[in-house]
Amino acid sequence: MRTRTRRLVRFVRRLGKLLAFLLIFGLLVSIGSLWLVPDAHVARRPDPAVKVEEVTRLYPVDMQRVIRPTTVAEIADAVRGTAGPISIGGGRYSMGGQTATPGGVQLDLRDFHGVVAFDPKARIITVHSGTRWREVQQAIDRANLAVKIMQTYNSFTVGGSLSVNAHGRYIGEGPLVRSVRAITLVLADGRVVTAIPPRTGISSMAPSGGTGRLASSPT
Repeated sequence: MRTRTRRLVRFVRRLGKLLAFLLIFGLLVSIGSLWLVPDAHVARRPDPAVKVEEVTRLYPVDMQRVIRPTTVAEIADAVRGTAGPISIGGGRYSMGGQTATPGGVQLDLRDFHGVVAFDPKARIITVHSGTRWREVQQAIDRANLAVKIMQTYNSFTVGGSLSVNAHGRYIGEGPLVRSVRAITLVLADGRVVTAIPPRTGISSMAPSGGTGRLASSPT
């Protein structure tokens, strides 16, 4: 009985020494690898998607590309050169991702702004669709005029307001489209047309309230 116990003790000791040796050997190999193996730098692949957010940043949308045109010709070229879905962004106050289509192309019209023409006597002003209402107010204020129909806040773009056919806060004046004399449109094939109600028919003003689904309205 004592002989068996002694053998078991010797076996356990030898096993312990072996395990300790393996542990020390593995530790030495790990330390040596840190000194001998060079650092491997793996390049990160850039994310091809462009994230578009509206002012609340609650609904980010990953898009393929964002184009910031400054002329009607650039808008038409962008429309002709895009095979997939196109969305239009202005002040980006539309909440819920309406101005951005996942995987599509956005026409960011914030650089497409400014007064094109202003006739104080006729009380008619022509602006680019990315123009904010405060720019319109600043232009006509010098002639002692005021906007007839607009939203309460002047931080929205004219094109964005027209695309939802926003109503004004002025009683009896109705929606914004009632004060529009003409709209220059870029159609899906890149053609540029001018809609003049009622000369070109009621359907020509369909983009008003269409939230950019029917055409892009440059001016």
